[in-house]
Amino acid sequence: MHDLAAIILAAGQSSRFGAANKLLAPLNGRPLLAHSLDTVCKLGLGQIIVVSGHDHEAIAQIAQPYAVRVQHNPAYKTGMGSSIACGATALNPEVAGVFLCLGDMPYLTDTVFQAVVDQFTAHGNHGRKGSRAPGSIVRPVFEGRPGHPVLFPADVFPALAGLTGELGARDIIAAEQSRLLTINWPDHTVLADIDRPEDLPG
Repeated sequence: MHDLAAIILAAGQSSRFGAANKLLAPLNGRPLLAHSLDTVCKLGLGQIIVVSGHDHEAIAQIAQPYAVRVQHNPAYKTGMGSSIACGATALNPEVAGVFLCLGDMPYLTDTVFQAVVDQFTAHGNHGRKGSRAPGSIVRPVFEGRPGHPVLFPADVFPALAGLTGELGARDIIAAEQSRLLTINWPDHTVLADIDRPEDLPG
């Protein structure tokens, strides 16, 4: 996976979680964000970008031990689209695709990332270093519901970099349905994010 990248979104204000930042909340004795970083950093990707915003210094401290680039989004309050764009503008132009990941999904495993890459590769996307030829967008689904991570080919990078405000990647996916490939995933881990304190175990 060395010619792929990942953008981990960690900029939000987690308003539904209450006063605390959910990405700093403990899960099994470690910050929630650290679990996502553990998984993504073991994949052997060529580039990993963590987009920070709210609580930038705390997010950067959690990310410090990992081989990642922390990219601060000063416009994070305007919505997720601006954070996706912030990460996309920092992508190495040589990578063939990028995973879009959420920092609040601690239950994703390397197995689902590999399955997404296998589908991506099977349709001729892998190895397109620097290519802007149209490629496939790949995402897992559980019981018909779209999940994460989503893998975008290099030709979509400009569209990701052009997002603003609340306009998210789902709009890009909706506009590119003809090249969307899905994987039926057997469990809900591809949907399981943490929005409220009660979503945490215990």
